[in-house]
Amino acid sequence: HTKGGSRFIEGVAPSSFPLIIASLYAASKKSVLVVTRNPSSMHELVSDLSAFVDEAEIAPFPSWEMLPYEFVSPAEAIERDRITTLFKLAAGERCIAVCTTESLLRAVPEKHFLKKKEIRLSAGDEIPFDDIVASLAEYGYSREHRVEGYGQFAVKGGIIDIYLPSHENPVRLDFFGDTIESIREFDAESQTSIGPVTEVRICPRKELILSKKETQELIAKLAALTQRETELPEKLRDIIDRADTDPVVDTFIPGIEELFPLVMGSAHLSSYLSEGTTVIVTEYPEVMAEKESIIGIYSELYGRKKGYSLCLEPEKLLKL
Repeated sequence: HTKGGSRFIEGVAPSSFPLIIASLYAASKKSVLVVTRNPSSMHELVSDLSAFVDEAEIAPFPSWEMLPYEFVSPAEAIERDRITTLFKLAAGERCIAVCTTESLLRAVPEKHFLKKKEIRLSAGDEIPFDDIVASLAEYGYSREHRVEGYGQFAVKGGIIDIYLPSHENPVRLDFFGDTIESIREFDAESQTSIGPVTEVRICPRKELILSKKETQELIAKLAALTQRETELPEKLRDIIDRADTDPVVDTFIPGIEELFPLVMGSAHLSSYLSEGTTVIVTEYPEVMAEKESIIGIYSELYGRKKGYSLCLEPEKLLKL
């Protein structure tokens, strides 16, 4: 039946969801956003969809999978999936994005914040070699002697190796001066070339990489909060204490996922969707129940901690 412009289909077995979603995706020629109840449902659907759709076109967008106000950062695999999917959606790439109830509700950086950080490179491009190296460091990539894992880069003469979130294998940029002569994918274990790549898109290692200016602004705001006897996690206190004497700003802030609305705009995931994107909510009653449960958990934890600990209001972390 139809209600308020939305169509509700009842009596469909969950085992049919992947085929139905894949069929709608093939017919629409547009992107599809699928909302699942929780991480388990999301991973199961992503796995089942791969039987009908090229895995490169399936974009999981997991939740942080951690309680609010704990000031810890998520697992690397989660960060990788999230930044890859956000950049796909921001670029208007056609895909099936699959999220959880919580990852749909939780605030994300505004689209322009990520888009302005994107660096597109093709063979023949002229770009200062040192600028790429500096950008990779600023974007959270770790410089290593040899690239073996995601989020690493290495510099060898006129070559830059990078393991990007969006690629199954690392890529090698071969420069002559400031000209990119070739871009090739290579095997991380053997370090041997796999084949040429037409274009690469360099994006931050994760979605919440702040500039030095943004980091300084956040540290200043956190320092002001300590003046009001607000309790801060020990790691945050250490960063604030060092900021007075250490001229080198540490741009990694633990628990930045809880803090970024203090210094920048936030948005709902839907703001990344292109016009014409189909949104599918699987098991609608269960997703709505999960939504209410999430709101309740955030409100309860905020009520417990707001009197003595740093915590933003639930409405600043959730986009309802």
